[in-house]
Amino acid sequence: MEEPHFAAIFYQISTGEVPANIFYSLSRKGNVKKGTLFEMTLIRKKGWRDHIHSALDAGIYFVTENLILIIRGMVIGLLLGTIGLTTILLISSWRTSRYDKALQASMDEKIATLEEELKSAQASTTDTNNPETLTGISDDNKGRFRRTDEAIKAMITNLTDYINQLPPNTLNSIGIPEKVQENHEYIVLFCVKRRLGIDPNFQYGEIGKYNERWQEFSDAIKKYQKSQGADTPDGVIDKDGGSTRGWLEEDIRNQCLNPHGG
Repeated sequence: MEEPHFAAIFYQISTGEVPANIFYSLSRKGNVKKGTLFEMTLIRKKGWRDHIHSALDAGIYFVTENLILIIRGMVIGLLLGTIGLTTILLISSWRTSRYDKALQASMDEKIATLEEELKSAQASTTDTNNPETLTGISDDNKGRFRRTDEAIKAMITNLTDYINQLPPNTLNSIGIPEKVQENHEYIVLFCVKRRLGIDPNFQYGEIGKYNERWQEFSDAIKKYQKSQGADTPDGVIDKDGGSTRGWLEEDIRNQCLNPHGG
């Protein structure tokens, strides 16, 4: 019995702890971590079981201390339907648990932002699920389109020389987009849409394909004709003998392509 005592004292002095087998040979209580021998405190060297117990104790302590924050984060995560948000809130809550007021303000802001994003996503999904229904252009509208298209092509031909003679940088100064400036056809179409009050992004090529697109373009022509005092506004531009073509061509020269125009 003397050798374990001296060995224990030797290990305690030299390493600061006593190997478990020697420690247990001096104590019948297997779960004892400390003991006293000759008024010297003996500390048992920890084994892998001790490390597991320490880890479990730390985990239980963390859950206990942060239970309210953990529950709050899980509830918010479930309400918003995202596991990722729950994880973020749990980590954020843990790191800022000493600053409850600041944490709450930050969480409220995040929730408000997410709600706006969810609303936006739902609106986008609704638009995607309910796309605009377009119908093929009818024979009657196809004829009206051909008349209008021929008139616009004649306007392009008549305005080409005028466009070529414009001083440098004029197209920029009057707001003609750069992507349009290299093509006379696009320049005239841009000006036609501007004079008719149509969105510049409106696709002219679609008016000969769909009734809805033609009707939108035709209504704009009719409104323009009324503003010019036409007796019988019909929503069509005619190539020959049509005053609408003359009005538009004059407006494009004097206003759309004129830096000092309206």
